[in-house]
Amino acid sequence: MVAEREQAEALQMALQSQGVADVALLAGQAHGPFADVAADNDVSFARCALQHRLAHGEAPRVLVGSAMAWQSRWPLLTQVRRLTQTLRVGEEVDRDQVARHLVVCGYQRVSFVEDEGTFAVRGGVIDIYVAGAPLPLRLDLFGDELTSIKNFEPASQRTHAARDAMQIFPIREVTFGDAEVARAVEWVADCSARLTLPTRATRELREAIAQRDYFYGVEALWPAFCDGSQSPIEALQQVGGVEPTLVLDDPAAIDARLQQQWERAEKERARMLERHQPSVEVGDHLLTATAAWAQVAALPQWQHVPLVTEALQRKHLETHPLVGLPSLTSALAARRGDPQQGEILDPLVEVLQARRGRTTLLCCNSQGNAERLRELLRARRLDLPLSKRWPTTASAALVVAPGLCSLLDRGDDVMWISDVDILGA
Repeated sequence: MVAEREQAEALQMALQSQGVADVALLAGQAHGPFADVAADNDVSFARCALQHRLAHGEAPRVLVGSAMAWQSRWPLLTQVRRLTQTLRVGEEVDRDQVARHLVVCGYQRVSFVEDEGTFAVRGGVIDIYVAGAPLPLRLDLFGDELTSIKNFEPASQRTHAARDAMQIFPIREVTFGDAEVARAVEWVADCSARLTLPTRATRELREAIAQRDYFYGVEALWPAFCDGSQSPIEALQQVGGVEPTLVLDDPAAIDARLQQQWERAEKERARMLERHQPSVEVGDHLLTATAAWAQVAALPQWQHVPLVTEALQRKHLETHPLVGLPSLTSALAARRGDPQQGEILDPLVEVLQARRGRTTLLCCNSQGNAERLRELLRARRLDLPLSKRWPTTASAALVVAPGLCSLLDRGDDVMWISDVDILGA
């Protein structure tokens, strides 16, 4: 857990670039639940894809998220399982029923599938772009029989990689099943009575819900559609065989964000009520800071652990100590501050030459920095590859891995050198 959304995204990239397998992002919106801003669909899709994965007993190896993401509440995993539909090759499929179920789960019907969260129906063909999938799927029906499920390229329409089954699951917190719609309509009536809301406003809201349309602001009302909610930690604890360990990066900063997010949500909700807009309670969307820390306290945890490489394993940390590179970073800093000290890249070139045959990663905060550094090294007759992943062989490479510091793993003899130490902040 980190304090900020940007930190979580950078950490996910850093871990992936260093070869850590199955690193997922616990996506969080960039704004509070009551902000007068439309929800980011990509964030909703990613979060719901993770919920579906957990609901069906599969947890990622590493889950990275910000304080806001961990503090937010979700629909119950039981609801996700209930609304998940499995389609298998060789079975009978009702095309119209599948289309209705896709709409219930938040998919948008279009003429041509190009984007996540959309579907199209043309005769005996159903194209679906499942949230979180690399490519959309094409379902071919012969009569009522599902004869094939294949990935396809939207641009060329070429199909490949056949599979035996697929699952349709909710991709938004708001779902428009009969039970969910009835629950939300009942909540509107109760809310109107409790908050003395204008009759016209509540009538229009009930009509919009009954029409099953994703109107502006409906995302803020998702708890009214659900029969319960839970936190991400509670969801993780329901996955069989998983004993999560929580790693806290700067607990003081995390605590400050938890407090700020709750206070901001309270103020935003108060403004909604002043405008006579229906609203669920703050606690329907978020845990209090106290409740969040109580859930954290129940889990094994580490604090202030360097979040780099596979050293996330305690045994690895004990047997392969990580140390800084003060001599290198000092030499680079001296040359950045005073050109009379010599060429800025000389210390780096010396290290790279001395470490031939060993793994040395130049960790850059952006693609642009990596390309710039690569050109500077080429001018020194050092041509390092720009890799998206940890090299499989002992060698030097540039990787885009934001937020890392310069370190040496004495056990595996792997060195990371930050571009901040080379080029400056």
